[in-house]
Amino acid sequence: MAGDKLVRTGIKRDKDTLYWVGADGVYGKRRKMPGMPDGKKLKVAPHEVELDYSKYLYFVDKDGDIARKERQVGGSKRKTTKKAAPRRQPRRPRPRRQPRRPRQEGSQEGRAQEGSQEEEEVSRVTLVG
Repeated sequence: MAGDKLVRTGIKRDKDTLYWVGADGVYGKRRKMPGMPDGKKLKVAPHEVELDYSKYLYFVDKDGDIARKERQVGGSKRKTTKKAAPRRQPRRPRPRRQPRRPRQEGSQEGRAQEGSQEEEEVSRVTLVG
């Protein structure tokens, strides 16, 4: 975040500390970590700057100085996206199949044996006749 520097405080930043700009100074609090007790709010550096939160966002920059950046009023503009495809109709449920009938035992084998018996009878009849 690039912004306008207001006050040079020269705070030496620590990775485990969260910094913010209050009405009368810069405050810091130890980051919450597992197994460690919660840190307490400490005033790190005083300042005499009048803050206008309606127009600017105030922060501690990477050099440890108080800086501000103009707020985006109404949020950022979104890119226009192409129109979404029309929604499809939900599928109709398929009709349920009738359960298969169980096969009769020996139906295949019985037919084969019957056919061979008929052939034998036909051959006997033709021989006799």
